[in-house]
Amino acid sequence: FPSHDIPGTYMDQCGAAVCSGCAAGTFTTQQAATVCSSCSVGMYSPQTFNDYGCIACPAGQYTSITGATVCSLCSPGTFAFNTQQSQCFACPSGTYNNNAGSTYCIECVSGTYSTASGSTSVQTCIACISGTFSVTPKATSCYTCSTGTYSTNTDANNIGTCTNCNAGSYATKTGALFCSLCIQGTFSTLVGSSSVSECTQCQAGTYSTASGASLCMSCVAGTYSTSSGMSGI
Repeated sequence: FPSHDIPGTYMDQCGAAVCSGCAAGTFTTQQAATVCSSCSVGMYSPQTFNDYGCIACPAGQYTSITGATVCSLCSPGTFAFNTQQSQCFACPSGTYNNNAGSTYCIECVSGTYSTASGSTSVQTCIACISGTFSVTPKATSCYTCSTGTYSTNTDANNIGTCTNCNAGSYATKTGALFCSLCIQGTFSTLVGSSSVSECTQCQAGTYSTASGASLCMSCVAGTYSTSSGMSGI
């Protein structure tokens, strides 16, 4: 029988013949103990007669109660980076994990984004729509292409996918999927125009028959025009 002076045992009654072993989840390192101490949150002890203290829950696991005999795995969508945790933390927006006991979360790749926390699937990483982009992993939103540019690409991961409007066209809104053309009888030489006001009327003696003109054609020899903004010969 255990003696009363063995660590890991205790005697809580006067005159007891034997000492009792500390139950799992408790410990004592003292001799002649009258009580065993419970393991604190984030710690556990699977053994009886524990005379060495409690063990820290490993990373990816936790316990929120005192006197724990085991640690619980963090559920998918959560993680615990450090040891001795009393709780797991939800994966932040822009990340996810699909495994229990995770010590980290996986970042959504550039060109995608996620606004949800605690995500358990890569499916929550949404591709940036046309006219937008994200340049870094772990994005929580996509940037929009600026005025004067456009993009037809989805899941774009760099600003270079936002293309300047050609001469003869313009985009007045951010996130444009296409550029609007200057109407017949007008032209624009500016690349990356963000305003219809850049479409200038053809001067007298010139014309443009097509939309999106970058220059006006001169009236041929033997003809003339006194009007501006002409759209035909």
